Amino acid sequence: MPTLSRPSARLARAMAHLRSGDTAKARQEFTKLRADAAKLGARWGHEGELQLQMLDEGKDPAAALATYQRLAKETEANFPTVANQAKLRIGRVMIASKKYAEAEAYFRRILDQRVASTGDVIAGAWNGLGTSLRNKPGATEADQKEALFAHLRVVVSFEDVEQEQPEALYGAGKGFQVVPAEDAANRSRQMLGRVINEYPSSDWATKAKQG
Repeated sequence: MPTLSRPSARLARAMAHLRSGDTAKARQEFTKLRADAAKLGARWGHEGELQLQMLDEGKDPAAALATYQRLAKETEANFPTVANQAKLRIGRVMIASKKYAEAEAYFRRILDQRVASTGDVIAGAWNGLGTSLRNKPGATEADQKEALFAHLRVVVSFEDVEQEQPEALYGAGKGFQVVPAEDAANRSRQMLGRVINEYPSSDWATKAKQG
């Protein structure tokens, strides 16, 4: 197994703090990455800035959107991993702003270009598409069915992308409540139950407890 380079190890440590709920330590690590960009390389400064903006996204969505758009443009040529993550966050800001139709179109564009994307970006885009379709005003039965299948695709085909599983399970659980299917009610309970039991500290678990 290859040894992580120093900046990679620092990013991995910061993400571990974030997953454990220690936002303060994660923020410290991300801030250091951004500050040390001249020494570590430009990519790591962009990584730190991206993660810091994600932590503060809800405070000022408009500012977050502008940052993600700038990062996506600045990193697309040389650091596509950062660019793709920034693009995902652009779609998330659209969802948070209840611009569901706009977000739907945006995530479809990402998926059309998925050959050049990593598994975590593809999984995130499928979840984004599902959430957009499920919540947009006037969603049709076909929209709800497509949303269900988008989330189920993440559950089944991207099981290794753990950060996307809570939303996928929740979205599938909600989908089975409205899309006709064999044993739909039981399948909905199973999906929502998995969110609560397997990802108890996630926001999706809180939503799942509401049924």
